[in-house]
Amino acid sequence: MSTISDNPSYTDLINQINSAKLILKFLPIGDKDKFKKQLTTIEEQINALRFEPDKFNQYYSERGWIAYENMNSDLMRNTIKLAEDNKRDEGEQLLIEYYSKNDNITYLLMRLKNRSGFSKRYELFLKAYDDFKNKRYHSCIPVFLMIIDGVVDEVTKSNKGFFASDFNPELWNSIVGHESGLSRIAKIYAKTRKKVNTDPITLPYRNGILHGKDINYDNALVATKCLATIFAVCDWVEQYESGKPTKPEHSKPKSLLQQLKEFNETLASARKQQEEYEKMQAEIEKWQPRQISEEYLRNLNLQIDLCTYNSPEEKLQEFMTYFSKKNYGKLHDIIARYHSDKSKGQYIQTIKSYIGDFSLRDYTIISIKDYAPSISEIECN
Repeated sequence: MSTISDNPSYTDLINQINSAKLILKFLPIGDKDKFKKQLTTIEEQINALRFEPDKFNQYYSERGWIAYENMNSDLMRNTIKLAEDNKRDEGEQLLIEYYSKNDNITYLLMRLKNRSGFSKRYELFLKAYDDFKNKRYHSCIPVFLMIIDGVVDEVTKSNKGFFASDFNPELWNSIVGHESGLSRIAKIYAKTRKKVNTDPITLPYRNGILHGKDINYDNALVATKCLATIFAVCDWVEQYESGKPTKPEHSKPKSLLQQLKEFNETLASARKQQEEYEKMQAEIEKWQPRQISEEYLRNLNLQIDLCTYNSPEEKLQEFMTYFSKKNYGKLHDIIARYHSDKSKGQYIQTIKSYIGDFSLRDYTIISIKDYAPSISEIECN
């Protein structure tokens, strides 16, 4: 079986670095040690990431957990370490604690809102998630399972939900779509359960739960595995719609000059990414949610005061201005990054269909809440 670490998204980068190291020996430039050190640092960073999903799946997939693209890397790393120390039960407890804290998964929750299949079920999901937070596991688990099944059925347009015996979620160059990922837990979750069982279960057996066979299913372990699977399916849907089921045609071998050019571009890009990453980390470390005053909100609504520069509310005001003018092109420029699969003309038509005959005359900002460095929620009338 191939491994996730063999995915081209990893191996192509490693091959480029190895080629760059070879080319570097023959380049007439000074300070080669500096460039070599930079390449080694990049290689170490890639390798620190590429082997973790395989290890996580090795230790936890049989227990109903899998790695996925947006899974927290520190969480993955810490649970792997516990498993390597023969403490997988503690690793599972760490997973439960992580997913039980709203602050940890705010980003994952927000992603569901605009994802195909999930958007129609988002209100239902929020009700089930409220049950999850309040430990009403008996009610959230069946709903989570139904959402997982329905999303896959809708997105694939195949009348085959997640738990169908012939559903194949494998994707090319994917973590969540690797054969050790969703494929494995789909088979576990869909296991036939013919006898009535009153003992507690540790895996969300869909048939046993929904068909009334596994009666004692309502516990934190089963509920959290369902929630984590929802986030994994969200990543899967994004990749499925981007065309990852299909492996691209094999590219032609590249000349030495092409490799040299790509090496220069890769090195420049890596430097820039490292600088941006360090800057972002510094910003994240000092970030604090703003204390939004009633006076600030009142002045915004009365248009007495200007918005804080480059703030979420400034972007909202910009959006509302174009909404009131029905400037669909500008509305596209603000929000189309969530729909990169569509051309500008196609998405403008989508915006028009959403807005329909509605006209914006006025609006009032009720509240502004900062949840994370990249997530704020603004409530309006």
